Amino acid sequence: MAYKVGSTTIIDDSGQIDWSRIVNAPASDTLAVIAAASAGGVGTYVFATSTSASDAAFGATRAGSALTPTSAASRFADSGAPAQAFTPGAALSGTWRCMGLYDHVVQVSQSMGGGQFATYTMYGATLWLRIA
Repeated sequence: MAYKVGSTTIIDDSGQIDWSRIVNAPASDTLAVIAAASAGGVGTYVFATSTSASDAAFGATRAGSALTPTSAASRFADSGAPAQAFTPGAALSGTWRCMGLYDHVVQVSQSMGGGQFATYTMYGATLWLRIA
């Protein structure tokens, strides 16, 4: 469903925002347009993890097919157990910009005493902005 202000289409039927139509608009109009945007549309944000086995710096871009929405804790594994994962969402579409710092894997070792160590592997997630 398109969102219109008067006869001007601001968000089209696919959920894409035409930002050029809201420049210099009153804040209340702009916020209404943002609130009406479809999840996953250009200009929206998502907290996601990546299926790509590489880190992403602030400002880097990644295809949506390599991103899945997730919670703040994505998944973890320890040295003696299989990886535990939160159920990821479906892969996204479009192109997304990293708005944080994405570390694909972070390993932490913890002394268990007696010369024993447990290794924990954490898989990252961060905030992404859809740009195309």
